[in-house]
Formats: sequence, C-alpha cells, structure tokens
Amino acid sequence: MLSFWQKKGLPPRWSLLQELKNLASLRLSMNISHVLPKRVSIVTATIDDGWGMGLEIIHLACDVLGIEYKFIGLMRKPEEILGHLLKEQPRFLGITLLQEDSIPLLQYIHDSTPEDLLILAGGPAFKNGLKEETMERLRIIANVKEFIEFMIGNSGLW
Repeated sequence: MLSFWQKKGLPPRWSLLQELKNLASLRLSMNISHVLPKRVSIVTATIDDGWGMGLEIIHLACDVLGIEYKFIGLMRKPEEILGHLLKEQPRFLGITLLQEDSIPLLQYIHDSTPEDLLILAGGPAFKNGLKEETMERLRIIANVKEFIEFMIGNSGLW
C-alpha cells in the first residue's frame, strides 16, 4: 500500500479511511498481533483541535500496525496531557495543532516529559516549518504515509 501511495499519492479521505480499516481487518484475520518487531504504545490528543480528523487517521494506522494507542481527547490542556503521559508511560505522544500560537504549549509538554518520549506532531500549525531542533524529540508528520513509514523504518530504535 505504501508503494502504491508513493506512486499515486494518498487517496481522498473517505477512501483512505476505508483502506486503513481493510488493512487492519486483514492483519487481524491473519492472526498477527502487531507488525513492528516490538510492541509500542502511543498516547494521542489535541491541544487546539476540536475535530481531531488527523488523529482519526493515525488511530486507524495504529490499528493497521498493531500499535496500542490511548486517545485522551480533543482540546486538552498541557497539564492533562502530562498527567496521562506520566500514568501511561508510552513511547510516543501523537498530537495535532491547528494554531501556531499553540506551539509554546507543545514546547512546555516537550520540556516536561522524559527524554525517551518521542513526540509525533502534525497539523496546520507546522505549515511555516517549525525547526525540529527547537524540540529535540519532535518529529513533524505530514500525513499517514509518513507516520507508517516512520514507525516501520525506525522500529529498531525502540
């Protein structure tokens, strides 16, 4: 599917959602618990996004890969996200931002979390090219193809 998306581009949202659901069903029907070499977990949330449409797609991609995720909600305060991160202790935080003025809140979360937590972020707030080195453990993800490629390509690192 990744090579098809590479050649043809991502399909429209409704088609992408169905393709991801079909792939997740295929994984389960083949009795495969997870695709990555190790089990990983991710906590997802939004800071200023009341729709979370990007996270819906990432959740389906997690289902495809067999990644455990916990969605803590939309429009969450940094302190609430930090509380869940402390409790859950995931390997990743998946977060979307719509507004550039929310980036300092993400910086606060970044600065308040353990060094082994990797933040995967996406959304319009990053359209002007936030420099990832300002947050050492931040990876900006533009779409679901990038998310899947990142998770598969870096699975040996965790």
